[in-house]
Amino acid sequence: MSVFSRIFKKAPSTQMRAVLHIISADSSLESVVMPHIDLNEESIDWKPIFKLPLSTGHMTAALVAYSMWTDRVRTKTNFLATATSMDQTLQQACLEAIAMRWGLLKA
Repeated sequence: MSVFSRIFKKAPSTQMRAVLHIISADSSLESVVMPHIDLNEESIDWKPIFKLPLSTGHMTAALVAYSMWTDRVRTKTNFLATATSMDQTLQQACLEAIAMRWGLLKA
């Protein structure tokens, strides 16, 4: 039995797995973002997430997660310009999430 099958009613989408991969890479980020993610309904309330007082690195990771979820870049943002503000763990998690979303890496 997989970890996901114990948590979810059904297997999560590739998008959700990619988002969770990014968010769970940093415990501080995870603790403030997870209350806005409904795992069983597979929904994410992005508005309150983007209102959180996140560091530049955490906000950048949230923007990458948003892009994995919606397949678009949030208006008036450029996460590539602030990618260096993430620590190496978050940078790696974002790259892995992109590979997951594109089907290049299995979760």
